[in-house]
Amino acid sequence: MGALVTLVTPAALRISVAGLAEPDASHLRACVDALPDWEIGDSHFQALVADPHRAEAIPVLRDRPLGTVVLLVVARGDRQLPGTISLVRPFDDADVRTALDRVQALIDRRSSVLANAARVGEAMRTASESRRQESAALQSLNSLFDLAVCFRDRLVKELSVVVRVHDRRFHLFPQHRRYWSDTPLQSLDRYRGSSDVDLRVEILGAVDPERLRGGGYLDDFACHLGFRAGNGALFPWIDADAAHRVIRWPSVGSSRVAAMLSMGAATVRDVESQTSAPKAQIHDFLNACSLAGWLQVSAAPRRAANLRVVAPAQAAAAKRPPVQRSLLAKIRERMGIAS
Repeated sequence: MGALVTLVTPAALRISVAGLAEPDASHLRACVDALPDWEIGDSHFQALVADPHRAEAIPVLRDRPLGTVVLLVVARGDRQLPGTISLVRPFDDADVRTALDRVQALIDRRSSVLANAARVGEAMRTASESRRQESAALQSLNSLFDLAVCFRDRLVKELSVVVRVHDRRFHLFPQHRRYWSDTPLQSLDRYRGSSDVDLRVEILGAVDPERLRGGGYLDDFACHLGFRAGNGALFPWIDADAAHRVIRWPSVGSSRVAAMLSMGAATVRDVESQTSAPKAQIHDFLNACSLAGWLQVSAAPRRAANLRVVAPAQAAAAKRPPVQRSLLAKIRERMGIAS
């Protein structure tokens, strides 16, 4: 990364003189000495007063530092060059002050431009370094889990992305919530659990209209990727102890798990005890819904005991008060006589 450009504004601006004869030189010196913001010096000067008609001024003009403001000395009545600052001989104190005020304004403007250019340059270097780091990060993916994290944190903000998984290509259009591929999403299953997947991600700046129209929903891509990316382990951003519910029924995973979580919020332990589904299968289902944006967290989880479904007849019998038998009924029961 390049070094920052530091601009130092001196306490007094310095002006140098070239090819100026007496008494003009002494008069100019007296005018400058009376100004608090200016001084005369032969080095590190920001402005140069030169008489272009004198030979000794030519090499000084030619070799002047870059950015030096030049004031040309002209005779009264001479035509002044457009875009230049001139001092008319013989010098007048008011004319000198006016000319130096113009020089100072020009120096301040140039300093502002240079400072802004330095900031822009630093921002461009920072952005370039950031893009380089992002590009390196995108090329360092080697598992479906890496791709899932990248999809969640980075790719969903882009306009157009190409994801290559070995020889399989998926075009994602996150801003349009669409994707396109000539490869079925189920093909991702062969890379489940692998940490040596040939993954390449390319950020594009334009959308292919044909593929945008002919593709599927991005949520389906996210769902299939999330279902396989965890390989039975829950994504780190999902709380295993929290109760979750799904707002859409995905096309992957157990229908029993989907049915339970679509009816209400439950924890992983609740789902496991009520559906007998393996915990890894439940994790994969939650991962899929999370990556697709279909998973919601409930503040008040329902416990497993409250999730048990009771038949209506059983519930009615449980609520019915016990029947008090009469003495005659007890005698008939003792003697074996049916009521």
